[in-house]
Amino acid sequence: MSGPDLLTVLVLVVMALASAVTNGAVGYGFSTLFAPVASLFVYNSVLNPAIVLVELGVNLFLLYQERAVIPLTWRRAVPVALGLAPGVVLGTLALQWLAPNLVRVLLYSTLLPFTILQLFGVRRPIRQERRWTPVLGGAIGFLYALTTISGPPLAAFWNNQNLGKSEFRCTIAQVRVAESSITVSTYLALSLLVPGRALFTVASLSLVPLIAVPVAVGIPVGMVLFRAIPKARFLRFVAAADSGMITLGLLTAFGRQGLLDLQQQLLLLALAIASLAFLAARVVRNLPAHANWERLSSGRRPPGSAATASRRGFVVWIEGLPSSGKSTLAWELSSSLQALGWRTQVLDGRETRRMLSAPTGRTRAHREERARRLSRLAARLAEGGTVAIVPMTSPYESVRRAAREAGGERFVEVWLRCPLQVCQERDSKGLYRRASRGVLPLMVGVNDPFEEPSAPDLVVDTTRSSVDVSTDLVRSYLSREGYLS
Repeated sequence: MSGPDLLTVLVLVVMALASAVTNGAVGYGFSTLFAPVASLFVYNSVLNPAIVLVELGVNLFLLYQERAVIPLTWRRAVPVALGLAPGVVLGTLALQWLAPNLVRVLLYSTLLPFTILQLFGVRRPIRQERRWTPVLGGAIGFLYALTTISGPPLAAFWNNQNLGKSEFRCTIAQVRVAESSITVSTYLALSLLVPGRALFTVASLSLVPLIAVPVAVGIPVGMVLFRAIPKARFLRFVAAADSGMITLGLLTAFGRQGLLDLQQQLLLLALAIASLAFLAARVVRNLPAHANWERLSSGRRPPGSAATASRRGFVVWIEGLPSSGKSTLAWELSSSLQALGWRTQVLDGRETRRMLSAPTGRTRAHREERARRLSRLAARLAEGGTVAIVPMTSPYESVRRAAREAGGERFVEVWLRCPLQVCQERDSKGLYRRASRGVLPLMVGVNDPFEEPSAPDLVVDTTRSSVDVSTDLVRSYLSREGYLS
C-alpha cells in the first residue's frame, strides 16, 4: 500500500503543529483543530487510530503537568470516566459501519454549536453535576471513538462549572486519559478479534510519526504561550479557530454529499469566516486583559463584571513574607473571580495607602494602623457586594486578629507559606538586599520578626504551587465554603 502523498504529509505536519500549540496552551483542542482538516485527506478509519495513540501520550503528559491539582478534581472527573466505556464501544462500531462522509456531517454539525457557545463565553453552571456527568461520559465516549474529538463538549461543560485554569486543564486531562486509553483498548480488541475490520493497520500506524513529531514540538510552545496570554482571551481565540475549521469541514462534507456545489461552498465559507472573525474581534476586544485599579469612590463596576447586588461580598486577606507572591496571587484571583461575574477590588500598593492617608512608617504601630484602616475599608466593600482582596504582609498576630474582627463572618485568611531563603532569592523589589546593607530598617524577616499565623483559613505553599495552582486552591476553598454561592 502506498503512503500518503506530499500534500497530505504537509497538511498533517502543519496542522499537527498548530493544533499541538493550542492543546499545550489550554489542555484540549488538538483533535478539534486537527481532525476536521486531516479527515479531508485521510479516511477517519485510518486517521483515528493514529490520533488516538498520539493523544494518549499527550494526555498523560498534560495530566502529569497538572498532577498537583488531581486531589481537587478527581471526584469530578471519575463519574465522566465511568460513563465512557459503553459510548466508546458504540462509537467504534459506528466508525466501522457508517459512511466516512456521513461521519463528517454528523461530527461537524454536533461540534459547531459548542464552539460558538465558547466563542461567546456563554456560561450557565449545571447544579446537578453528578447526575449528568455519566450521561456526558457516554456521549463523549461515542463522539471520541467515532471522531477522536471531545474537547468542545468537555470544555463547554467544565467552563460552565467555573473551574480555575489548572483545575480546568487537570479535569479535562483526567477524562481524556481515560477516553484515549479505553479507545485504544477497544480499537485493539476489534483489530484482534475481527481482522477484516482491523483499525490498527500499516496505513494507520504510518501516520503516527507525522503527527507525533510536530506534537512533541508544539505542546511545550503552547505551555509557554499559555503563561503569557490571559485564559479568557486565549480560549476565545481557540473557539474562533475551532469554529472556522469545523465550518470548513461541514461545508466540504455537504459538498461531497452533493448538497452544495463548489461555488456555493466558497460563498458560504467566506461568509462564515467573515462572521466568525467579526464576532471574535468584538468579543475579544471587550474582554478585560487584567484587573485594573479603579477609584473606590466612582462606584463603577470593573469591565465585564456581571455581579449583582444580591451577592454577598467577602474579604480575602492574603498574608506572608515580602516576595512570597501575595500581590501576584491577589491580581490573578481578582481576574479569576471577575470572570465569574464578581465585582472585585484589590487593595494593594502605594495607591491604597495614599488614598487612606495611612502612615508609611515601618514601626509596629504604623503597620497596625495601616492594617486597621485597610481592614475597615475592605469590610465596607464586602458589605456592598464586592470581593475585597488584601495582599498585606501582616507580620503580627494582632494585625490579623483585628482584620478578622473587622471582616466578620465573611473573612478568609490565606497564608502564603514560603521560606525566607526563597523569598530572598526572589526579592523582586530589592528589599532584602537593602535591608542586609542596613539601608532599610525594620524589614520583616530580616530585622523585624514575622509571627507565623496561628489559625489561617487556608495555607498555600508557594514554593511548590505555581500561581495558577495557588489561585485554584483559593477558589476551591471559597467554593467549598460557600463564599461563591
